[in-house]
Amino acid sequence: MPKRAWQKLSAEAGAKGHRFYDWAVIDLADPSPGSRQLLIGRNRGTGELAYCRCYSPRRCR
Repeated sequence: MPKRAWQKLSAEAGAKGHRFYDWAVIDLADPSPGSRQLLIGRNRGTGELAYCRCYSPRRCR
């Protein structure tokens, strides 16, 4: 992913303050109705990635 694809957002305050992660989203091609994306979260300290596949019955973007 290009550097400009990532956005730094807070995952709310924890015991040691706000926890920031980098987030990126990819639109998934699918001819079926609805909107599908892959949401990627990256830990800013370790670089560990987490993935969520998202679906909405209506177009989101």
